[in-house]
Amino acid sequence: MHAKISEIASARGREVSYKDFEQFDIMHPGGHKGLDLLKRSRDLPSGLRVFDVGCGIGGSCRYLSIEYGWNVHGVDYLSHFVEIGKEINSLLKLEDKIELYQGDIRSYQAPEEAFDLAITIGVFIIVEGIDGFRTIFDSLKPEGIYYFEDYYLLKEKEDYTQEERKLIEEFAFPGIRSKSQMIGNLQSVGFVVEEFNEYSREWSEFAWNRSEGILRDYYDESKPNPGEMLLNNYGRHAPQILRNMKHLTPEQLLANYPLTCAEINGVELVHRTPEIIGVGRLIAKKPGNQ
Repeated sequence: MHAKISEIASARGREVSYKDFEQFDIMHPGGHKGLDLLKRSRDLPSGLRVFDVGCGIGGSCRYLSIEYGWNVHGVDYLSHFVEIGKEINSLLKLEDKIELYQGDIRSYQAPEEAFDLAITIGVFIIVEGIDGFRTIFDSLKPEGIYYFEDYYLLKEKEDYTQEERKLIEEFAFPGIRSKSQMIGNLQSVGFVVEEFNEYSREWSEFAWNRSEGILRDYYDESKPNPGEMLLNNYGRHAPQILRNMKHLTPEQLLANYPLTCAEINGVELVHRTPEIIGVGRLIAKKPGNQ
């Protein structure tokens, strides 16, 4: 990835932008649309201090800093992601707006009551227990907002068939929760849950559009090879999980996503295989001082 960053920086020169890195720095499906909706619905001002948990290589951090004027403290478990994020931030001269750190959110020593907003997107599917939620709760100022966007189980684990449980385990989601478990976990550390909205279609459309673009580049010999990570994670894996695409007929799926359908037997997955995982947007708040 360092070579790819250097290639982009060299090609773009002084015109380099955070958008030049979006193909690989937005690691979760859905892009930034959920964050845009949050900002509009809550009328959030510039100047907020934000805690981005599971920030990856900092794609959301850069977006929030540049587009919204927010100061961002990001943490990720993987140290090489943090180093790559710092490299991109340095190219964009964002070091005074964005701080990136390595850490495990379950034990991370975040500053207490320091943030106006905390966000996690596609993070708690791999983080079990409530310790991570407690860290986030303690880091927020009174009346601070927690924005959670992630996969969830469409029913309780014990209600899945053996075949369905095996499929979930194959996707390596040890922390995935049902809606009731998510809400219960957050309430147990002190949060007041204010909203829960279904978001599966939006993530699915993003995942299928990205998959089609990656596969198009992969099969076009005149284009740079997207690489095995992008190909497997986003070209093949993501659209298999995110298949809330029944608003398109089989014919429309084949017309709009021919490469994706061929790669993962898309029509069969969407129209003949029951969904077992959804995506939700949840907004919670830390109560004010009594």
